[in-house]
Amino acid sequence: SIFAAFFIFSSSWAISARAAGYRVDNVPVVGSIAQWNPYASGHSGYGHVAYVEAVNSDGTITISEMNVRGLGITSRRTISASSVSNFIH
Repeated sequence: SIFAAFFIFSSSWAISARAAGYRVDNVPVVGSIAQWNPYASGHSGYGHVAYVEAVNSDGTITISEMNVRGLGITSRRTISASSVSNFIH
């Protein structure tokens, strides 16, 4: 599958998504994937991804993610949209 072949590490999602024909930019939209490059905004060398649940008028976004608060734990938080490396649509 495309997921298995291209989306193993979060750090490669933007490059792989672009290669697979998905739009990748810096514009958050509900339903898009927020992607962080390695070590960006305090994330690991593997990067990080999250689901965009809301885009707020103050420049923040609300995301759902996993493994930030502990292995296997899902969480939700509101962050600055500008802290994200890429958005995948």
